[in-house]
Amino acid sequence: IRDRYQRRVRGNIKMAKNKIAALFAKRKFSFIFLSILLIYKIFRIIRNKKKLLPPIPSFTVHDSEFDVCIVGAGPSGATCAFYLARAGMKVLLLEKNNFPRDKICGNLLSPRAQIHLSEMGVLQELLNENAIQKVCVGGFVSPSGKSFFGNFIEEKIISIKRIVLDQRIAQAAITAGATMHYTEVKWLHYDQNNRLWNIVTQNQNNNNKFWKSRVVVTADGPMSRIARSIGVITSPHNAIFAKASIQPGTHSFLPDNVIFYVQQALPGYLFISKEVDDTLSVCLIYFTDKLISGERFLNFFLRLIAEDTHIRGAIGYEAIISRSEYCYARVGGVAKSFANNFIVIGDAAGHCDPLTGIGLHYGIEAANFAALTIIEGFKEGDLSEKLLQRYQQRCNRAFGLTFFLSKKAAGMFKNYPMLLDAAADVIQRKGDEFISSWSLVRTGTKTRLWYLRPDVGPTILLAAIIQWLKLKFK
Repeated sequence: IRDRYQRRVRGNIKMAKNKIAALFAKRKFSFIFLSILLIYKIFRIIRNKKKLLPPIPSFTVHDSEFDVCIVGAGPSGATCAFYLARAGMKVLLLEKNNFPRDKICGNLLSPRAQIHLSEMGVLQELLNENAIQKVCVGGFVSPSGKSFFGNFIEEKIISIKRIVLDQRIAQAAITAGATMHYTEVKWLHYDQNNRLWNIVTQNQNNNNKFWKSRVVVTADGPMSRIARSIGVITSPHNAIFAKASIQPGTHSFLPDNVIFYVQQALPGYLFISKEVDDTLSVCLIYFTDKLISGERFLNFFLRLIAEDTHIRGAIGYEAIISRSEYCYARVGGVAKSFANNFIVIGDAAGHCDPLTGIGLHYGIEAANFAALTIIEGFKEGDLSEKLLQRYQQRCNRAFGLTFFLSKKAAGMFKNYPMLLDAAADVIQRKGDEFISSWSLVRTGTKTRLWYLRPDVGPTILLAAIIQWLKLKFK
């Protein structure tokens, strides 16, 4: 009995020793691994410190030398100028046309854009002047004529005339410290040795002026003339817009905003929006990679307003169109919107949703991202492509997925318009809460992943299948 007890004790002691040895071996390995990782991190920090360049000093002396030159004083360009000037940079803002001037646009602003307008002090000014139209009642008309009108539970979307909005944002940039000139860029060249842009402009009196700038930000519209001239933008425009204004007092339009999905224009659509002075803005958006004659498209647009029974019934048969125009556009973003000391923002970079055509808040957000990236570049002493690609990365994280899903959805609506009819049926059953959420998703306030909810996407798909079966076995 004694021998057996002693053997058991010795066995337990040996087992404990083995466990302690194994535990020590694991800890030793962990200690060695963590030591190697710590040495590597210290080496990376030392190496990066050696690579860091001194901050780039700001121009302060010459009137023709600037830290950043922004071409285009629309909402994107002026917003970028505001944030840069507020950060203490010397900013030049160039605009070809005198303010006030209008632009073809739906004028809708989501809460994401309103945040920046509030930051600039523009939103409160316009609210005090009653220059903002709140979108409270909206509607939806499918290709087959199925419709629903309801109240938006969350009154988050507003409408501001571009002739008012653009001037106020530009004025906010000037107040923040930006220098603005009404002149057109005729020529620019990047000096590799001095890392400066040489810019020649011509004003309305045909007087030329020479400028220098460390960075050029171009927000010169969807044709992207400057970005194309230096080879940053190479893709053609892929959309066309048409807009007509209907005089106040001549129409019978009651809601604030209605979308008409017309069979001939899919995956584009026509929408009617009421302005604060009771003027109606009627816009048609058509997405295509083919070259379309602007005049022919404008004629098609005016004929659609006159002949489509749903559209004509909404605005009334006595409505008088005061003006109509068209413009080309770029939607869905571009593969690359930056180069050495150069950034493209707004419509020039295609910051416009390829399903809804809404682009104001995307352009304003991209302008903020551009300003943040440029400020970082000046602090780190690097304005090369390698650093400025952070701008594109920020844009991709903010709305890259939205643009991707919108492109896919646009293709589905074009090939299967029955989905829009099914959506109209679902909206009718769900009521005001559903159409409010749908409106926020459409304007980018909520993510497109909302459609994947079991009570949204699958429900619409099921309704489309039921409609197809009814037509198949009618």
